[in-house]
Amino acid sequence: NEILKEGADLGIQQGIEQGIEQGIEQGIEQGIQQEVLGSIELGLELKFGDEGLQLLPEIAEIRNLETLKKIRAALRNVQSIEELRQIY
Repeated sequence: NEILKEGADLGIQQGIEQGIEQGIEQGIEQGIQQEVLGSIELGLELKFGDEGLQLLPEIAEIRNLETLKKIRAALRNVQSIEELRQIY
């Protein structure tokens, strides 16, 4: 009976630790995603003005961080909004 209790306590502790770790990782990723979206917003505004900012709602729906980073990097070289859209 004591062994079962110790095993249950250990399992609960491990579950809590794993949950905290996953929560921290998700929080960090969301923070990075928000930072990248902020840079994309600035890039859209500087490069294309109000017309570029109209893309922000559709870009903000993208959850893949690598795709967002590609969009951010592409803002340096694209010449049109259509060209940027081809990235995603």
